[in-house]
Amino acid sequence: MKIIPVRVPADSRADVVVAEAKELGVKIIGIRIRYPQEHEALATWLKENKERRAILFHSAIYNAGYCLFFRIP
Repeated sequence: MKIIPVRVPADSRADVVVAEAKELGVKIIGIRIRYPQEHEALATWLKENKERRAILFHSAIYNAGYCLFFRIP
């Protein structure tokens, strides 16, 4: 497994990670989801390809992250 760090310029910018994942063609993202816009960015990315996966870090305590566990199992 190759880990590629992505610098996120500000809180609530998971879209930066998702954009990098799309550009590189990766199928697994390790990320924390806290805000609704982050939820939407990640959910859209996951739904585009059934082979994609997300490892959620410290996300279950936030509603936007918690919802992903049930909406996209």
